[in-house]
Amino acid sequence: MALALITGGSRGVGAALAAELAGRGYRLLLCGRDAAALHRVAAKYPQAVGLPCDLGDLSQVRMLAETASRLGNLALLVNNAAIQHVYQLGDLLPDQACRAIDEEIAVNLTGPLQLTAHCLPMLRAQPGARIVNITSGLALAPKRGAAVYCATKSGLRTFTRSLRYQEEAARSGVGVTEVVLPLVDTDMTTGRGTNKISSQDAARAIARAVDENRDEVHVGKIKLLHALHRISPQLSYRVLRDA
Repeated sequence: MALALITGGSRGVGAALAAELAGRGYRLLLCGRDAAALHRVAAKYPQAVGLPCDLGDLSQVRMLAETASRLGNLALLVNNAAIQHVYQLGDLLPDQACRAIDEEIAVNLTGPLQLTAHCLPMLRAQPGARIVNITSGLALAPKRGAAVYCATKSGLRTFTRSLRYQEEAARSGVGVTEVVLPLVDTDMTTGRGTNKISSQDAARAIARAVDENRDEVHVGKIKLLHALHRISPQLSYRVLRDA
């Protein structure tokens, strides 16, 4: 039975995706920083393991990959976990700003890249394996209040495309997918924005992307944003600038 590793699996989109993939017959390896919440989710599925992990710590990333190796047959890696700090860079003391910057980059960008590097040999050993990276409309057009978050999602978007080129050239059989989400109703987005989609809707879109072996998927209003960005990047920037 194939194994799916989902980061950020303790709540929100990650927890909803666990339900979707369990229903498709995957065994699950879920990671998150909230151990209690993580184990509550994992306990719902007989073939699930919850492993507390901070993606900002390379030693814990290694431990997560080693656990996947012990469980065996890793066929799907979903880099879903992310954090967002909302602040104006100039409003913070330099050391405060640097701590916030380090945390967001580590969890949102460095951690997923490092985990991918550790998991790629296992994925290459499984026919039809896939890496799914979750990005945001803010990777296309950033907002004023979360400059570092937007930069990390933009970086993950570029990495995803480049890694896809690499795996295609290597003929490894590993697919690489980007799922671009609109604003999702999660703990992270509490008090931010309106007209959010549910975690369940986001999870269904991600699962369909895996089922259909899609390279890039735009969910909900991201389809309109992507079209607008192609026609008039400056207009798309104005739309999301103060989102």
